[in-house]
Amino acid sequence: MTKHYPLREKLLLRKLRLLLLFLFFSTIFSLQSRAQGYVKGSVAIGSNQGDSLYQLLADPSGNSYVLGSVVINTLPMTIPSAAAHTGRKSVLFKFDPEGNVIWSRYMPHSATGTERTVFSAMALENGKLFLLGSSKVTDVDVTSGGAGQGGGSDVIYAQIDAASGTIQHSAYFGGTGIDDYGLGIAAKNGEVYLTYATTSSNIPVTDATVYGGGMDRVVQKITASGSVIYCTYAGSVGTSIATASIASFVEDNGQVALGMPVNADHNFPTTNGSTHKGGTDFGIVKLNANGSLAYRIVYGTAGNETRPTIAMVSGEVYLSGHTSSNNYPTTDGTSITGTDIRHIITKFNSAGSML
Repeated sequence: MTKHYPLREKLLLRKLRLLLLFLFFSTIFSLQSRAQGYVKGSVAIGSNQGDSLYQLLADPSGNSYVLGSVVINTLPMTIPSAAAHTGRKSVLFKFDPEGNVIWSRYMPHSATGTERTVFSAMALENGKLFLLGSSKVTDVDVTSGGAGQGGGSDVIYAQIDAASGTIQHSAYFGGTGIDDYGLGIAAKNGEVYLTYATTSSNIPVTDATVYGGGMDRVVQKITASGSVIYCTYAGSVGTSIATASIASFVEDNGQVALGMPVNADHNFPTTNGSTHKGGTDFGIVKLNANGSLAYRIVYGTAGNETRPTIAMVSGEVYLSGHTSSNNYPTTDGTSITGTDIRHIITKFNSAGSML
């Protein structure tokens, strides 16, 4: 049965269809425009003399924090400082969401000489910036009043008020050897977690761990003002600086986990009997909230396992990285052939067993 509409109703139906069509295309165009990215703010900073960028962080308000290093002493900064000497030194900038400078500053460094003092790791928590770096000089002016112990380089720490850029605390850490490489920092609930590699046998640990030779890893927990809560040797990765320079460090509910390549096992004692098998294997260390050892394992096979990146959720550790091993242990039957490097991901339970 065919329906017949009066002329007026036909005109209304036509207008309704046109209106719906208009709304449909308007919605499509609106979604497309929202999906397109655009530059909200852009700014160039630095000099033409070998500047380096180490880290970029953003806060919930859209402000960004840029940590880098320069060799010149004449960058215009909003916070006056006595930039000096010809060595590499750190700079820190805060930008608003549109890219305007809120504050900028040189970080503390030596007033004389040519050696570097560079902060290269940064964390942001509750309006505070926490920076970790290394210095080849012993006379950087720190609020703790201490001095570096020398030996090649020392670790240096700073806490900064993110609103004003003011340094609230700074200190040296380390021993009489080389304290440097693979720097990592995390902050949670006002407490700060640090890691670095060392050849120092006299790190002031708070437990019974001892230096394992070569480049040993140190993990320590401090208050925001720099007081040590715990400090421990975590295990030596071997003698290679290149190997010691690679580390992934995370915190979860007071526990910390450290992933690193290990190229020797005689001084990386494991809690599950796992042993070193290839050129480099993954080393994973997990510490309980009080700094005691939860587990230390080596994971890998005959090839090379490199570039570990870890995450931790509810005490379980997720590991990704590269492997050239044809027989890397998997649970889904995947494998590789040849010598090409492949990406892997592995999950461990809270006790360190592979899931």
